[in-house]
Amino acid sequence: MVVFDVKPDRDHSLQTLRPSPSPHTMFPWSQGQPKSPPCLYSHCKLPEYINAARPPTKSEPFTSLNATRFGHTVDLVLSEELYEIIGPGLEGERGVLRYAQLHMSLLEVVSGEFFNGYIKQGHVLMISEGRPGVDNWFCLKDGVLRIEVDKPTYERCGLVGKPVQGEGRKHIKARYAIELELRAPSMLHGKKGFERIVSAFTHALTGPVNWLFVDLNAPELPSAPHPSAKIKAIHPTVTRLPATPAPLLTSDAALADPLYAEQLLEWLGLVLIHSPRVQEGDDIDPVLCRYTLPETYLEAVESGEVGSEKWGRKRGGNSDALVHMRWRGLAGTKWMLGVWMGCLMEVRGQYKRKREQEDEGEGVGEKWFAMNVKEFEGRNCTMMQVDNKKVLVWKSGKLDG
Repeated sequence: MVVFDVKPDRDHSLQTLRPSPSPHTMFPWSQGQPKSPPCLYSHCKLPEYINAARPPTKSEPFTSLNATRFGHTVDLVLSEELYEIIGPGLEGERGVLRYAQLHMSLLEVVSGEFFNGYIKQGHVLMISEGRPGVDNWFCLKDGVLRIEVDKPTYERCGLVGKPVQGEGRKHIKARYAIELELRAPSMLHGKKGFERIVSAFTHALTGPVNWLFVDLNAPELPSAPHPSAKIKAIHPTVTRLPATPAPLLTSDAALADPLYAEQLLEWLGLVLIHSPRVQEGDDIDPVLCRYTLPETYLEAVESGEVGSEKWGRKRGGNSDALVHMRWRGLAGTKWMLGVWMGCLMEVRGQYKRKREQEDEGEGVGEKWFAMNVKEFEGRNCTMMQVDNKKVLVWKSGKLDG
């Protein structure tokens, strides 16, 4: 696994890998700045057979998808040929992202039928309004309620937590995190520990909170989970991009090259923001922009391994129209796995049909797709399927939780 330093762009729509800074910096006052979170890159091969109804849980990219906590934007990039096959399904009922907006207090979360049906017995995902690390913020996943509050609120709660790093001074314990396992057998009304939680939600954390809610057992949300619920149904926004060279290589040597992995992620980030720099006819003056396709890919083009040389140093081979699909809303892991598995099964089906017809295809990387997931907490996960087996994964942000 290769580790880089990653710095997100200002609009958080793209995360570009950059080399780590030298320890011998020219400016001494920059040494005290917090380090950027790392970006972990890995590549692996999928098994020959995958059950679409029960995908693996201990191999990539499924471990990364299952570790996703609160995704707010899901991007899918694929070739137009692949989109013509699976696009109608993703634009229809199968690709609808559903979640609910709730307006309820913390006391309502641990009370009544909502607590017994959705927290104790169900499998739900909830996240409150607010900025993590700045505002009082709450989230619920796998039955664990996480509460992040400032020091005065923490002292009024009377619950046990631990200090977390905030946006203020480095060595001042200004913010605290409290984690409550609400599925524990002791979390019942009448128990001393649970009554302490109820008391904290009655006297300290009393205000109503706006929540986003997803039922992972029933992503279609057949019924409203709360009287205040407003169910949202999000259809993808589809953008067709002009012919764009896809700098994909499938050799093990290329996939293990950290420079190629870094530049491939940069190319995918430019595709996500619809940059004309990666399109087939771009002839911008190199004084204004010196971007080129990945060096490893250009060397393969010049040697004749892939594509052709007619586009020169900046262009090369395998140009195809791309389609960018984007969903904005609280996305659960089950829904994201469904989208990923739908694309993967179609790609594998096309490779199987080609083998049966003894057709070797027209080039490398003509059947590929990529998914990018952005989370509310700043984490980012990018996955790219380059053929029917090989998959690349980039994970960045706060990777420890």
